[in-house]
Amino acid sequence: MRIFLYPSSHPYDSRQELDFWHVEQLVHSNLQMSNLKVKDPHQADVAFIPFPSMCIFAGYCYDHSIDVARPTRLQAARAHLHVLRKFSQVAREVTRSSAWLRGTPHVLVFGQGRGPHNGYLWRFYRQFLKRCILLCVEARPFGDHSAFDAKKDIVIPPFIPWQREMDEVRNSDIQREHLFHFRGRCWGPIRPRLKPLLADVPNSIFSEESPYSMGGEGRPVDTNHVLAYFREVRSSVFGLCPAGWTPWTRRFYESIQLGTIPVSIPGTFTPPFESILDYEGAMLNLALPDFPKLEKKLKSFDTDAGFEKLAALRPHLVYHQRPQAEDAFELVLRALEKKLVSGLTA
Repeated sequence: MRIFLYPSSHPYDSRQELDFWHVEQLVHSNLQMSNLKVKDPHQADVAFIPFPSMCIFAGYCYDHSIDVARPTRLQAARAHLHVLRKFSQVAREVTRSSAWLRGTPHVLVFGQGRGPHNGYLWRFYRQFLKRCILLCVEARPFGDHSAFDAKKDIVIPPFIPWQREMDEVRNSDIQREHLFHFRGRCWGPIRPRLKPLLADVPNSIFSEESPYSMGGEGRPVDTNHVLAYFREVRSSVFGLCPAGWTPWTRRFYESIQLGTIPVSIPGTFTPPFESILDYEGAMLNLALPDFPKLEKKLKSFDTDAGFEKLAALRPHLVYHQRPQAEDAFELVLRALEKKLVSGLTA
């Protein structure tokens, strides 16, 4: 597989290296180092468009002191317009290129929903996105339109920061004192329903309070807080991963890296590389009707087998500054090649 990279007009933003959507920048930088890259678009099997939509959105928010997670309607509208203006320039150049006109498959990576989901780019560039293979950290958000198409698009892992710290905590001697762990914001259609069911379960942690400064979204960071939070997760057998506004959560990936069995709630989350990796026995999917049975289901789960499965999955969901064998970036390329082959032979 040979890959042509369009020139990027968006400078690397180091402020976003603690954000999960940093994957948009990281995939691009890994591609720049790949031996699959070609300079001549006529030699390419696929063309990559370096447009980090969420990084651009977040960068605008950081520049204007806007809360990325909860901007006002006016702030969000201005940030979306900023992204759309930049995307219109890129789309205009791409659609005039020989690779696009010749029908070469094009690829975009989206580290959050402000690309193919929730209508921001989808509403105005629906046909453009339909012609591209989308690499997305989520397959589809709740109750909204999406350009994501499982037949052509690929779910990829987000970027999860603090890998060295997670390795340190995972390899330390920490007893499993808690049955499950969740700490964070209780918003969206699912999390508020869990709170009355789980807040008082003994030997477990379910709390909206987050005393840790973890960074990300422009928030302050304290490495000691990061380690303390990871130790808290590691002390639990299960890591609850309830959906917020979308089916996925970074807790799923943190749980795997820390050796805590992830519990997907309500079980509609599509993990990355399902056609390549085996998640059977490494995670638990919990549907809405099973909420009251959560504690019983956790206690009946084969945790020993689950921990072994997590160890096998772990290296395949991690990105590096330089690509490594069998890491997340290599699996992105493998999944992309499978899509290209299936498209050619369908």
